[in-house]
Amino acid sequence: MAEIAGPGLAGVLVGWFGAPVAVAVDAASYLLSALGIGSIRHAETRPAHGRQKVNLIREVKEGLQLIFRHPMLRIMAVEAANFNGAAQALSTLLVLYATRELHLSADRIGLVYGAAGVGALIGSMLAGPLARRIGFGRALVSTAALACIPPLLVPAAQSAPGLTLPLLMTAFFLEGMGVAASSIHFLSLRQALSPANLLGRMAASYRTLTYGILPLGALFFGFLGEKVGVRTALWIGTGLMSVAWLWVRFSPVWHLEKLPQSPVTDT
Repeated sequence: MAEIAGPGLAGVLVGWFGAPVAVAVDAASYLLSALGIGSIRHAETRPAHGRQKVNLIREVKEGLQLIFRHPMLRIMAVEAANFNGAAQALSTLLVLYATRELHLSADRIGLVYGAAGVGALIGSMLAGPLARRIGFGRALVSTAALACIPPLLVPAAQSAPGLTLPLLMTAFFLEGMGVAASSIHFLSLRQALSPANLLGRMAASYRTLTYGILPLGALFFGFLGEKVGVRTALWIGTGLMSVAWLWVRFSPVWHLEKLPQSPVTDT
């Protein structure tokens, strides 16, 4: 619900009071979050193994080995890195594209981002029923495709002036739905495949691999937008996004009828 209301509210604040006021309100919201967390009075019990000496290098190695040795964990990491890196074209260039080339106002850009929030809410509700109806692997691949393909409408919107806003909202709505649903499926599968004692190490290594590409993607598409133009860079980025789901389509993940009941063997 916050993803639905937040972008629209930001657009209204920028339109009415200017960007500095909107940023100040955003900063204040983080302060409220910190105060809320600080008000929690529950005292956690230290785990029994909490006093053992941590060998960070060994634990990082174990997390990476688990990912690279398992065919499904490995291919999911490749898919996520492909998607996340290419998606930086949207993160880096969308506002420039929307304001300078499509001439959209701040409140309309807020509507575009808000559409993604509505899609995410619906996608999160449909993830479980879809997996039960068509099988887990097909549901994961289908929702991943839904996250990857609709962003192609973003650079295409400039060719349809009368439909610019509806096309952008449709693209973000469908992508939001696909990202939310596929994220649930991806996360569930990663947890099912990982031994409990390696779950934290696997998750940390996975996120390092798939989130570490974000600044590289942002740098690349910012440079590309400067050199070849914003719209062309968006075509390249969304084109790379549109094929990311194929990594899991042609992998063992596609054939899963349900989540595995036992993780990979711990070594």
